[in-house]
Amino acid sequence: MFPDEVRNDYERLIDIRYIIPAEIKQDILVQLDSIGVNEARLFPDTEHRVKSIVSSIRRTGVAGGRKD
Repeated sequence: MFPDEVRNDYERLIDIRYIIPAEIKQDILVQLDSIGVNEARLFPDTEHRVKSIVSSIRRTGVAGGRKD
């Protein structure tokens, strides 16, 4: 294990948080999904794949997330 001093420095360096305003959250999720970053990719189990598909349908109204 790391000595406490090193651990505290390490945790301080990696503890970066971003506050996403609610009004732009959906836009960011759509942009991330368009480049393949979504729940189904990050967590490829059945539950997350289904949640990702449902979210995509709700956002766009079209399965697969594409409006043709």
